[in-house]
Parts: sequence; structure tokens; C-alpha cells
Amino acid sequence: MYTLWEMVTSMTIEKLKLPAAVAAYLALGGVLAGTALAFGMVAPIFGGFAHADKLNRVAAQLNAHVAQIATADNQHWANQAADSLLRMDQARCALPSGELRSMYDQLIQSRMQEYTSLTGQQYPLPACANL
Repeated sequence: MYTLWEMVTSMTIEKLKLPAAVAAYLALGGVLAGTALAFGMVAPIFGGFAHADKLNRVAAQLNAHVAQIATADNQHWANQAADSLLRMDQARCALPSGELRSMYDQLIQSRMQEYTSLTGQQYPLPACANL
């Protein structure tokens, strides 16, 4: 049983008794075949390495997809913030003036800042009389 190394060394040019010109043509054929494969000239066998325009196109598609996901995620969290703002404002309006109501005011202000950072707009908080 031959090892891989023994098989490779047994196929050297000296043992095959090939003339130098034939060995050179075989080496040139290998280089040309490798180049043809690398540049996608033999597409059914191997498509070649990725071209820069293909990579740029894939990167642009990926960036657009990530931006779409981020927009949907921001919209989701903005809706959550708006719902909680309305509930907190309703609870705050039901409270008499005092320490608990001022705590609700602070919570509402921080949630309004969160909503503004997500949407870029100020949340239209209704007056207590309108609730």
C-alpha cells in the first residue's frame, strides 16, 4: 500500500522519463486551466471568484435589508412607547397632585424622550381633560 507521498514522488518527471518540453507544456496547461477556472471562463465547471461588482451588489442588498429590519424594529418600539405613554398619562391624570404624580411626570418625560429618539417626532400627549 502506497502512501500519498510515495505516489507523488513516484510520478516525478525523472521517473516518467518525460522530455523537458512536455513537462513545460503540462505545467503551462495547468497554469492556463487554473487561470480559466479562477476567472470563471469555464462557468459550468466553476463560476470563478466573486467579482467586485457582484460583491457590491450583494452588500447593497444586505444593507437595504438591514435598514428595512431596523425601520420595522424602530416602528415596533415606537408603538410600544406610545401605548405605554397613553396608559401612564391616563394613570397620572387620575392621581391627585403629589409625589406619586410627579414620579409619573418623570416617567412620562423619559418615555417621551425615548419616543422622540425612535421617531424623530414629539409625542402628542393629550390633556387630562381629553382623557
